[in-house]
Amino acid sequence: LVPYTRTWTSTLFRRTSLELLGGLKKETGYSFSIDLILRSAIRFEAVLSDSPCAVFTVHSGSSSVAEASKLFESMLNLAFFDSLNQAIASALKDKIVTQRDAHEMKTVLRTSTERNFFRGAFGVIARGHLPVAVQASEVLAEVFKRKDMAAVINAAALDNGLGSVLRLAIRSAKAARKLWFARNGTARYSAYSELVRSRMVQLNA
Repeated sequence: LVPYTRTWTSTLFRRTSLELLGGLKKETGYSFSIDLILRSAIRFEAVLSDSPCAVFTVHSGSSSVAEASKLFESMLNLAFFDSLNQAIASALKDKIVTQRDAHEMKTVLRTSTERNFFRGAFGVIARGHLPVAVQASEVLAEVFKRKDMAAVINAAALDNGLGSVLRLAIRSAKAARKLWFARNGTARYSAYSELVRSRMVQLNA
């Protein structure tokens, strides 16, 4: 899905679908809902709707904000990555997807996981959680063979002058990005914002 075009606030599902998919997977941690959605998308035809059905409020005490580092760290055990790879293999075995589709799915999953680990590492560095960033670099180097990404993360996590400068640059970039989204978010996604406002009026009617 194209970033920022659609999102979800929670997962609603039928028991029959849940049982067919093998249930929720506790080992995927904070990603269990996304894992369920993507496993479902692998086996069933997806329907994307532009009609908002809920409004999600992010605040400083929410898990999405307060426990962001824990969320990222929970993904480093690769349970989420492995779960989706297994779902793709199962769909291929059951002839739900073609060999080409399965290959493309696995390629996208691997590429997006590498990118998320790389970007996520800088997020935890900005929060001062350097050991988690180092753990991400180890996974990238050892599992995904992305020593280039690992080297950049390790440089930013160094306990010396270079590391301090890089961390300052990361925090500054993060703050600037947050400010930019705060100022331009509504204008950039004005159509979506109008849909949300209309839906809120309907819900309050």
